[in-house]
Amino acid sequence: MAIKNLSYTFVKASFLILLSIACAQTQKRGGEPKEQEVPAATKTEEQKPVAIIFGPGGLKSFAHIGVIRNLQREEVVPERLVGLEWGAMMAAIYARKLKVHDVEWQMSKLKDEHLPSSGFFKNKIDLENPNRINLFIERVFPAYDLAQSTVPFSCPTTNFRQENPSWLQSGPAYKDLKKCIAYPPLFYSYNSWHADALAIDAAITKLRQEKDYHIILVNVIAGDNFQSSAKVIDQEAEKILWKEIATRMEKAASKVDSYISINTSEVSILDLSKTKRLIQLGEEQSASAILNIKR
Repeated sequence: MAIKNLSYTFVKASFLILLSIACAQTQKRGGEPKEQEVPAATKTEEQKPVAIIFGPGGLKSFAHIGVIRNLQREEVVPERLVGLEWGAMMAAIYARKLKVHDVEWQMSKLKDEHLPSSGFFKNKIDLENPNRINLFIERVFPAYDLAQSTVPFSCPTTNFRQENPSWLQSGPAYKDLKKCIAYPPLFYSYNSWHADALAIDAAITKLRQEKDYHIILVNVIAGDNFQSSAKVIDQEAEKILWKEIATRMEKAASKVDSYISINTSEVSILDLSKTKRLIQLGEEQSASAILNIKR
């Protein structure tokens, strides 16, 4: 009987030892369930909303369309748009539907009769009344209020009586856009209002105050000495002014999150015949920068 009890005790002890070993091995292999580790790529902060500043450049601003093509292709969708001088026209159309084809289609309605011209007997291009472009704006924005945009849009305008720009973001487009694009050497002021093409830093500051945006600045006059625009920018004061705008745009690169520079120096600031080339330049030269933004 004693031997029987001893055998039973031995078997029981052996079973407990084996069970203990098995549990230890299980714990060693996996242990208690742990929270699944999140891949490093998803541990980063949520991506900031994107705000884009389309810089000035007269008709060189058609290069912005090439940039928008890449933005749409890479699914970089802005939540805020600002446009300076003719960049305001591109930004306002883009803000309406956020579709590059809409911007291309609407800008294709711009014709020579809407713009200043040198005329048959003149070599020089004179400033025009911005009302000359009325028909174009009314065709693009019939009975349209800027506040109806899909994403908020604004453009800076100023006059000689004030120090800081006024930001237009609501009101009839056919009136307000003329205040934001009227600028030498194309148009003189509209009811004393003209584009504030120098308001680059002010635009960046405004966006920083509004929200923690990832700000993209698009410069379509990068590296331009405006030699191709000599027939248009022929006054010394205008040359100095546009060189100052170009300098400020380049200096602003360090103040934004992403800077896209497009060299359009081969095309005049008032050459409507080269719009396809400008779009091509914008698309080619912005591709890598937008890929970096997407990453």
